Amino acid sequence: MLKYIYPSILFISVVFISGCGGGGGGGGSGGSNTPTTTISLSASSSNLYADIGENASATFTITSKTDNLVIDSAKLTTQTVNISGISRPYELFDNNCTTGLNDNGTCSFKVRYSPTSTSQYFSTADINIQVGQKHLNTSLMGAEKTFIYTSAATPANSITFNSHVNPLNVRLFDSDELNYTARIQNNTTQSLSNVKLLFEDALKGVKITTTNNCVDNKACNIASINFSPKSLASQGESNSQGTKLSLNFKLKQHDLSYNLGYLKFTSYGKQYFINPLYDLGENIPQPLGSFITFIKQLSANSIIIGTTDGLYFSYDNGLSWHTLDQYHTSISAYNNTDSTSFVSTGDTLLVYDYDTQTGLTSAIKAYQYNQNSKLIPKGEIIGIFLNQNKDKLIIVARGGIAIDSYDKSTSTITKSLHYYQVTDLSINYIVKAIFDNSKWLMLATAKKGVQTYQYDNTNNNITLTHSYTTTSINEKLPSDNITNISLYHAASPTNDALFISTIKGLVAASYLNGALSNINLTDVTYPFTNSIDIIDNKWMIIGSQLNGLSVGKYDPSTRKISDVITYKTTTQPSLANNYVTALSRKDKTLLVGIAKSGLLKIPFNSTSASSKDFLDMTKVSQYTQTPLLPPYTISSLQSEGNNITITTTGGGVCTASTDPQTYQLSINNCYNTTSKIKLPSNGVTNALFNKNQLLLGFDNGLSIAEYKDNAITNIHTFLNTHYISSIAQKDTTLFIGTTDIGLILAKLDGSNLSSLKTYNNPVLPSDHITTVKTANNLVFIGTLNGLSIGKYNPDSQNLSNFTTYNASNILPDSQINALAVKNGYLYIGTSKGLVIAKYDNNKGSLSDIHTYTTSSSIRLTNANIATLSLYSNNKLIIGTDSNLLMVATLNADNSIKSITSLTLPSESYTSIKSATLLGNKLLLGITGGNLLLGEIG
Repeated sequence: MLKYIYPSILFISVVFISGCGGGGGGGGSGGSNTPTTTISLSASSSNLYADIGENASATFTITSKTDNLVIDSAKLTTQTVNISGISRPYELFDNNCTTGLNDNGTCSFKVRYSPTSTSQYFSTADINIQVGQKHLNTSLMGAEKTFIYTSAATPANSITFNSHVNPLNVRLFDSDELNYTARIQNNTTQSLSNVKLLFEDALKGVKITTTNNCVDNKACNIASINFSPKSLASQGESNSQGTKLSLNFKLKQHDLSYNLGYLKFTSYGKQYFINPLYDLGENIPQPLGSFITFIKQLSANSIIIGTTDGLYFSYDNGLSWHTLDQYHTSISAYNNTDSTSFVSTGDTLLVYDYDTQTGLTSAIKAYQYNQNSKLIPKGEIIGIFLNQNKDKLIIVARGGIAIDSYDKSTSTITKSLHYYQVTDLSINYIVKAIFDNSKWLMLATAKKGVQTYQYDNTNNNITLTHSYTTTSINEKLPSDNITNISLYHAASPTNDALFISTIKGLVAASYLNGALSNINLTDVTYPFTNSIDIIDNKWMIIGSQLNGLSVGKYDPSTRKISDVITYKTTTQPSLANNYVTALSRKDKTLLVGIAKSGLLKIPFNSTSASSKDFLDMTKVSQYTQTPLLPPYTISSLQSEGNNITITTTGGGVCTASTDPQTYQLSINNCYNTTSKIKLPSNGVTNALFNKNQLLLGFDNGLSIAEYKDNAITNIHTFLNTHYISSIAQKDTTLFIGTTDIGLILAKLDGSNLSSLKTYNNPVLPSDHITTVKTANNLVFIGTLNGLSIGKYNPDSQNLSNFTTYNASNILPDSQINALAVKNGYLYIGTSKGLVIAKYDNNKGSLSDIHTYTTSSSIRLTNANIATLSLYSNNKLIIGTDSNLLMVATLNADNSIKSITSLTLPSESYTSIKSATLLGNKLLLGITGGNLLLGEIG
């Protein structure tokens, strides 16, 4: 999970040297003129943040200053400066201290941090500087930029934050409080101190108590977060995005800071949750990891799943993304009739036509509270119902109820008939709604118990008929704070029952035409039961927010539950999370939504003798085709037809495929150092398709993988001591960029490499290659110190006639981050701007040069370019080191006509690292393991 880093440490070391006075002379006041020499060291930062495949650097300045004495500047340069203690993953560069101090008594050097798979989390360099006979010491910390959340196996030498100890989503009410425990897993051999969990913005109703230390190789409860939702209510509308949550700690005397994302909240009664990532609509959906809000069977072969990330449509056990492309957001309610669906996304109601076989949608209409205040009630929509004639809609939201005319021939809401605010109904807000027999509207409320209203189909209004609270005269509830209601129609109407979830436990009552009787607490005494299902009139399944999944025998005549068995995180068999969000059935399988763990399929046997045998927990499977991508920076994307290879900086490589019509992406296989086909490292830097092969670059070598049907069948590894930064190909010749020995030219011979030749400094401007591209017989080589263009001779298999470009001639900066080649033009992305130039196929020289920076006439919004992709015939996609994407429209001569800047709507997307084309859509790889799919107009 990606965190933001705010390095702001200035580290200073100082050594004082006093003169001893010499020879005769001097008077009584001579002591006041004793010379004092101060040698100091300053650094731009003492912390460097980078993930595998990235680098960060700091500048150190040595200063010698002598008071009360004039020093011959020529003598300063004779003071030798020796620097030691710098080794991988650190690198000394731009060192101008090799000839001693300059005339001003200063010199500087730089240190670059480039983490590898063996040093990717935290490492320090203890740097020693000797100036003449004097010594200075300082420490430089290299730290990961992405923060890995706790999984089944936490990496060694890492620190992970566990957001799964308590429920991710919690329903709170104005009389309740909740304590949330935050845990940290310190897998390093160092103790952490000054550990603090902080809100960036002060909030009423939230109190954090933190501990100070977390010792080495321990799991620590670092904070207790206390929520008082009554105080939070006023914050709900004013701060809908939430507040940033950060984690600070000291490791080896270095202060580190990570942004954990947002604590999101709205007015009380809604869901409060700590969610470290946004899923914003452009994301390729992943059912595993989504928060499921409901499961509904549409037909014998299809179900629909509502999640906080959108809708999933399943047909014959295949899971696909419901095609509401612009509404990939939290789904709070759903209903359907004939071939029309009604979906609520917060305060918006969508009405659209759909195909029950494919899930494809059309004719989408959107209605919002703020646009149609009398058609849509205020607040999150929680219930959508149709009357018996299907020409009226009853829409229930947290803040009220609307009754509207509905034209089923055009699937259009035509006008408002009645509108009720919660204040009109003398309640504060509505938690759940049930519409029974097209007549009885039952409302669960937070402070007014259960209310029943009769719907008049002639006058299209509702009238209160029954109210059940703790102060009712006859039938009393144990609590007025209701969290859920569930209606069960038994085989005999006399056994119909309403189950009411209260903060004091589960209540069962006889039900008849909206009226309740025989209200009693059941033996299920825990609060927050979210879902209830009764199977074959004798088995009750209960999903709760805090207590997992329970199964018990149910007697419909007495409404009693017995022989209850519970499955949760601490039982065997266990659940991944105690928060069960939704229940449904399909054939002889129970479908269970688990918070942030997707959908489970569990076979059941209704002829079982006991509750413990009812569910076959040995055959639990996740209802999804696609595993999650590893939560690491996506280092490269390669596409060939409908096949995609996704490489990551710490989670290995995944193969995927897309549907050419719907662009649904399926992750087929993922490989790492522990998979059946083992990779040499989890740090995969890039990939290249080659017929039935997949060429993979690693932080410790290059592999040739035998590749068939989107799967790797075998793997051969070479160059296992070098970091491979880029791979390009010309026929059977590979051009392999490294970060330490320059460019390797190799012959690809089946699954082997031969005829290796190396090109490095001074032939190339640097041994650190960042990217390589080919066109015709030209090879374009990007480095940290400039661009080199070489001509390739296929007969001799040699490179020659190199031409170099850098900041001293045509480039805005010498650090080359990205290259793209098309139709005789080269696109060069640097850390300070973009150059577009025409290249000569024979000479390799560049002409018709156009340069774009943050100060050029056609201005870049961010000049630190991370990736370049050509889209359509006249679009250049420019990814940056921030969540900013630029789309440049090109003229006929490939100069830029205009630039549109698109800010990705989440600050969690802090860098666009890679891009590839899928038909007419653009697939972007983002730091933190996200994929974004979009179409550029």
